[in-house]
Amino acid sequence: MRPPSIDVEPRSPAGEAVGLLEEATKVVNAASWVFSGIEQVTGLRLGELRVVRAVARGAMSAGEVARCVGELDASADATMASLTKAGYLTQERGDPGGPLASSDVVRLTEVGVALLDQIAAVQLRLLDTLVVTLDDNEVRGLRETLRSVAIALVTAADRRPERTERR
Repeated sequence: MRPPSIDVEPRSPAGEAVGLLEEATKVVNAASWVFSGIEQVTGLRLGELRVVRAVARGAMSAGEVARCVGELDASADATMASLTKAGYLTQERGDPGGPLASSDVVRLTEVGVALLDQIAAVQLRLLDTLVVTLDDNEVRGLRETLRSVAIALVTAADRRPERTERR
């Protein structure tokens, strides 16, 4: 069975979409220093941080974590095994010496919770360096713009064909 076709015809003038893509790329590239700072302070890669956050949000099974972070099960399993060895996660498995199963339960340890607090503190400190370069009106404008972008992205994601089919 073939997956449903996706409408690839732009609904807005092509120049507008290309311009937005260019601006979004600039923002992502410029903001990469935030992630680099977090990695530098915590010693963990971005993928590892994403797994910790997924578990903190309640992604309990190894399979759920993999889907939440958009990784293959094997890749997420390796990341979770590394985080477990480092003491950030704990795993409950039927066979403690065997490989992870997608149904194994994964939880944050106290050290993992402390890591989340450290990440939040580093993010705040790094973003504070941005905020102090802006005046009050620019901060308000940035907040409103980010809120609008977040709403638009969630709305667009909810309209994806694979989303509507599962409902």
